[in-house]
Amino acid sequence: MIHKGEVGLLDTTFTEHAFKRVSERLHLSPEEVAQLLNEDKYVPLGKDGSSKRVHKLFYSEPDSFWFVAVQDEVTKEVVTVLPVDYHHRWKVSGDALSFARARTRGEQISLPHPMLPGPETESGPEMVTLRFLGQIINQKCKTRTVGLGRMRYELRHLDLVSYDSAVQKFLRDQLEEVPFVEGEFLEEIHAYYGKGGNKKYMNLQLKTLL
Repeated sequence: MIHKGEVGLLDTTFTEHAFKRVSERLHLSPEEVAQLLNEDKYVPLGKDGSSKRVHKLFYSEPDSFWFVAVQDEVTKEVVTVLPVDYHHRWKVSGDALSFARARTRGEQISLPHPMLPGPETESGPEMVTLRFLGQIINQKCKTRTVGLGRMRYELRHLDLVSYDSAVQKFLRDQLEEVPFVEGEFLEEIHAYYGKGGNKKYMNLQLKTLL
C-alpha cells in the first residue's frame, strides 16, 4: 500500500484520505493509479492558484470512466481523487476526455488541427503562435538557449501541448538541427506566446515530448 510517508511506485504517494477515496471510488488499486501518474498517462487540467497542487485527468479502464487526481507537484503526494463529474474547478472538454483515455491506452494521437496556415478567421478556433526555446546545459552547469521554431496552435488546447504527437515530432525534428558539443544535454523546453509584457510562458514536459 502506498500511504503518506511511504515510498510508492517511483515517486507517487497518497494521503490516507486519497488512499481511501481510490479504494471507495475506483476499481483500480492505488498502486495502479500511481503507475498511471508516474507514466504520465493523464492530461493536466491546471494548478490551484499559487499552490503546488496540480489537477490531473486520467481514465480508468475497469470503471469506463474519468477521474481527477489532485497531486502536489513537488512531493508527488496525491491529496484526493475525484470522479470527473465531481470536479468543478475547471470545465473539462470532450477533447481532454478523449485524450486522457488515449493516453491510458498508450495510443498516439494528434489533437485536431494543431497547425493551421494562413490568417485566423472569426469562424475558426482562436489561434496563437507558439515559439519554442530549448535550454542546453553542460557539465559545468553553464547554460545556453536555442530557438526551436514556431507553430500555430489552438489556444483552447495549450494545456495538452506536451502530449500532442504532432508537436513531439516537430520538436524532435528541430532538435536534430541543433549542434550539441561534448558534455552538453537538453535540460528544458519552453514555449511562449504573446508580445511584450503580455507574453505567456509554458514549461513543457521533456519525458513526454522526447
